[in-house]
This record gives sequence, C-alpha cells and structure tokens, in this order.
Amino acid sequence: MIVDHAIKHKTPVFVMGNVEELEKLWETLPKQMFTDIFIRPINVVEMVENIKRQMDEYYKMKKRTILAVDDSGVILRNIKTLLEDKYQVIPVNSSEMAIKYLALNSVCSLSNLFFRFHTTTLTEACSNELKQHHL
Repeated sequence: MIVDHAIKHKTPVFVMGNVEELEKLWETLPKQMFTDIFIRPINVVEMVENIKRQMDEYYKMKKRTILAVDDSGVILRNIKTLLEDKYQVIPVNSSEMAIKYLALNSVCSLSNLFFRFHTTTLTEACSNELKQHHL
C-alpha cells in the first residue's frame, strides 16, 4: 500500500546502503519506488546536495490543494473536473469529513478552502474565492 502510494504520487524516497543491503531490499521493494539510491561509501556533501536539488524540483511540481466540501456528489465531481488540471482537488461530502481531513493534513498546504453553503450557488462561491485570491 505504501509502495503503491509512493509510486502513484511520485513521493520522493531515497535509500542508502551497501550492495548486499540494497540487494535484500530489492527482493521486497521495487527499484522504481526510489527517487535515488546511494551506495556506500557515500560522499555526504554530494548526497545532501543531490537530495536537496531533487526535493526542490519535487515541490516546484507539486500542485496546490483545494478542499471541496459539499453534500452533492454531482457538485463535487464538477468542481474536481473544473479544477483538477491546475490543482489537487480533495472532494469531501460533509463538514465532518472536512474536519477529519484538516486534522490529518497540514492546513498550511491548502491553498484554498471551498465551502458551498445552501444560500450560495456554486458559481458565486467559486467566483468569490477566485476574486479573493486574485486567480
């Protein structure tokens, strides 16, 4: 499960070890899971610079996240469809699920937080949010 998640989301994973340790590791984990492999003996300065460069590239490519909250699956699918090219959209169908998501994830990683209230249309909510963030 963790392996699938790391590969699917291109999560940076680095490993270091001697040849024997790495061969044992390859028996249980696929090589494509790892962003980079460092074989001992390791030049620590080069390793740190390499990891820093790759992490900088990773965070430049990462999409900002929008948490979309609505009790309508149709509305959530429309929001996701409209925004998924530019943003990672997390659709949840209740305020309870939104609170759980926020509790388990860093709020500072969220670029926008969409709540659709029954008195506001989806178009108005999106328009107001986009205006506030100058998007």
